[in-house]
Amino acid sequence: ISRDSVIRTLSQLPALWGIALFVIVPTILSAVIVVIVRRAEPISMLAENNEFIAIMYPVLGLFYGVFLAFAIVIVWQRFTDAENSVYREVASLAAMIRDAEALPAEDQARIRQETRAYVESIIRDEWPTMSGRGGGALTDARYRAVWKSFHAVTPHTAAESAFFTKALDELNNVSEARRDRLLFSTSEMPSLLWTFLLFGAAVTIVFSYFIGTKHQITHAVTCAALTSIVGFSLLLIMELQYPFAGGVAIRDHAYRELLSLLAR
Repeated sequence: ISRDSVIRTLSQLPALWGIALFVIVPTILSAVIVVIVRRAEPISMLAENNEFIAIMYPVLGLFYGVFLAFAIVIVWQRFTDAENSVYREVASLAAMIRDAEALPAEDQARIRQETRAYVESIIRDEWPTMSGRGGGALTDARYRAVWKSFHAVTPHTAAESAFFTKALDELNNVSEARRDRLLFSTSEMPSLLWTFLLFGAAVTIVFSYFIGTKHQITHAVTCAALTSIVGFSLLLIMELQYPFAGGVAIRDHAYRELLSLLAR
């Protein structure tokens, strides 16, 4: 099983399961490890580490924190771009249908019918597969049928030609937005960056176990809080990495609204 398939599978877990796996369990485990370490090592020995840790830990934390924030910004921007591709496709489809209303009735009806079939196929066939890797053959066929419905149009007046050209421009915008949507559904974080994030999280958290604080409860709570923040950050990155999967996945509401518009 590859690392990418494991992360994609984890990203499809319900949000509560993700929080439990990445935040709650590691946080509790971190507090327990602090208790074990303090029982195994006298506080006087742990206190000897404080001077060294006071120098190294801020540097380590800053270095890892910058990369963690960098990764969050990357996946958030990609998630936003994926969401925008959905809105662009829906808006272009709606504009295309509006412009096609100036064409002859037969052509207008054919374009509207094929567009409706395409949107229905996105919702029924393609959207469920986008949590995995891309679209489906059925929706590809419906998409090509929309293009064929335009190929059959022969404008007869200057007004029809103008609206036909505008509708074709919108169909090209649909093509671009659809391509972006499918690409975003398969895009992933580089393996090397994931390796660094996981390794850095382990080093940053483990370092905190060997600080010699006077009170055990303070030490345990601090390490647990650090673990929960790092775990939540990694969960956020994993969820946002796949825009169409998981608890924060982009939904097909925009297409359903367009479908209700086409049904009128």
